[in-house]
Amino acid sequence: MASPSVNSAGNLARVLMLVHTGSATTRAQITSRTGLTRTAIGNLVAELVDRRLVADAAPRPGPGTTGRPSHQVRPTSDGPTVIAAELDADSVTVALVGLGAEIVAWLCQPLPRHPTPTDAVRAIVDGVQALLSHHRRPVLAAGIAVASAVNARNGTALAALYLDWPQTVPLRHLVGLALAEAGIPLPVVVSNDAHCAALAEHRHGAGRDAQHLLCLTTGHRGLGGGMVIAGQLYTGRDGSAMEVGHLTVNPGGHACSCGGQGCLDAEAGPTALVRAAGRTAPGQNVEAAAREILAAYATDPTCRDAVRQVVGVLSGGIAGMINILNPDRVVLGGILGDFLSVDGQSLCQATASRSLLCRTASVPIVRGELASAPLLGAAEQAIQPLLDDPRRDLE
Repeated sequence: MASPSVNSAGNLARVLMLVHTGSATTRAQITSRTGLTRTAIGNLVAELVDRRLVADAAPRPGPGTTGRPSHQVRPTSDGPTVIAAELDADSVTVALVGLGAEIVAWLCQPLPRHPTPTDAVRAIVDGVQALLSHHRRPVLAAGIAVASAVNARNGTALAALYLDWPQTVPLRHLVGLALAEAGIPLPVVVSNDAHCAALAEHRHGAGRDAQHLLCLTTGHRGLGGGMVIAGQLYTGRDGSAMEVGHLTVNPGGHACSCGGQGCLDAEAGPTALVRAAGRTAPGQNVEAAAREILAAYATDPTCRDAVRQVVGVLSGGIAGMINILNPDRVVLGGILGDFLSVDGQSLCQATASRSLLCRTASVPIVRGELASAPLLGAAEQAIQPLLDDPRRDLE
């Protein structure tokens, strides 16, 4: 009989995390990754099956197969879910997400030109109600990714510059209250959207297995970053770490939304690319305008020059962060990932030439793999209590 310590909540959480992230998809792989015995893994997987968190199936041997194939273990298709919402400058995307980053259903709703916190909260609640009217799987919590610095202790949006909100907005309180009034009482966690993107890429995307991951990404207008250190999301003293978009890269440069000048966001974000190409963004859809410029890289010299100008600034910012943070991988999301597609060689070479660490030991710079990284990261934050304690009461 396995000892109580082998069947501990900690080992159960380790197994669930491996299955959730896709790091191990068979009993044999789980055994190898954990160092536990096959019997212990069998017991732990059986408990997760009983709790309707994973499915455990014996594969059918194929022609020429020798030996007994290991059982396949995957998140169950009818298990618990969380609500995830991504709040950007001009829209709210709401999704129902299960273990394994399974997006069960989603919808996107536009916001007014200058949305108030009330507008945003109403859109989130409307989206949640619409999703839950068609899906009956258990819902544990709600995670909100917002384009703002966030105080992690109380879920307050501290500087939602592109939303043009007041300096502090108690977003967690407002969303939680509105959900409760709608008859959907749920715990709510609020996080910076770039932090969420970093967490999602680390667990499910291009940052898998990186111990120290630097992620830079863009939203519909701005540029932000997140860092995973020793496998854990780094948020700083109160949750507002890694505001890399406001790192000064060109003193006396272009005005930034934060009130400064020459910030990385203002010099290398979507707005900078549109400005460098001499274009405007109809309806303030800056991200769409930036993607049009990138799409014309091969055929339009003006667009090509604009991309190279922005890449030159971006490479300096990335090099500085590599020197300070010493990551083992850099993931670029949003239009920054598109830069790798159209001019990746220039970006990587310029970064290496400016970084001491890249000159002495290569630091891979790769494109993000997840189209909805902030949304999935918000789901990760919401589902974390279950990952920490699979034996928690799901009712």
